[in-house]
Amino acid sequence: MLWSSPDLVQWTYRNRIYTTNRYGGFWELPYLVPLGDKHILVIGVSPVRYWVGTYDKRKFLFTPDREEAAVLDYSPTCYGPNLHMVDDKGPGGAPRRLMHGWVMHGTTTKDVPYWEGMHSVPRVLTLENNQLIQRPIPQIERQRGRHWCYAAVTIDKPSPGLLKEIRGDALEIVARFDRTGCTAKRFGLHLRTSADGKQKSVAWFDALSGNMGTAGLIHNGGHSGPTGLAAGESVCMHVLLDRSVMEFFINGRVVTERVFSDPSSLGVDVFAEGGDVRLRSIDVWELRSIWDGH
Repeated sequence: MLWSSPDLVQWTYRNRIYTTNRYGGFWELPYLVPLGDKHILVIGVSPVRYWVGTYDKRKFLFTPDREEAAVLDYSPTCYGPNLHMVDDKGPGGAPRRLMHGWVMHGTTTKDVPYWEGMHSVPRVLTLENNQLIQRPIPQIERQRGRHWCYAAVTIDKPSPGLLKEIRGDALEIVARFDRTGCTAKRFGLHLRTSADGKQKSVAWFDALSGNMGTAGLIHNGGHSGPTGLAAGESVCMHVLLDRSVMEFFINGRVVTERVFSDPSSLGVDVFAEGGDVRLRSIDVWELRSIWDGH
């Protein structure tokens, strides 16, 4: 419901911006912001949902293009997103809409520090085909440290040991997979893997459904959703790992998770299940503390 006031004392009711019986009777932390030539309305439910549509400033009325709301982040771990930030760092100095989420769900183990309520990495928001696209803010690249790069190779094992020299819990990973001739049913990344391989968290892509998701030592067991990729289209996985927080991006869609690994579980690897897949390339960077150099 929208109210206005000239002095923050006297208030006038304007309208109920949007009404629907879907998604329960309690919404919180709403945002209505312009994006491109549309508006997006975001509501605080679990998981967070949004509509793309138009807003009539004279009638104070939002009209969604579709009655069913889309999911902003496939995991309820990312909640209460803040979308009010705009800067001039877009292409050619154009306005750029930024968002960060509220990463919830503290650890359930004594060995992992109880981190609760931190922010996600800021994300740049755009609209493509009426779909909200989220990408990590490019400025995160300033925190890149040591770099590993691996050229094209075929992955046909659950854990081939390709990345055995890499260990860490603060990493940025960009892995590009070619689905031409892919026979694997599922492929992706193993993170925070223990020395015996029994403990690991997984960022996966399902070649049959086109869905992305997570599994392993993750709050509530993992979450998944569609990537919007066409059949046979190549897959670029972008993962930001920060101790107990994993942000997993494919094609502008996101799964944010809490990873409850033992502190000694620092291994990383790629994997394929049920067949093979061509890994075009993979880049891995250590991420320095945001305070380094400041």
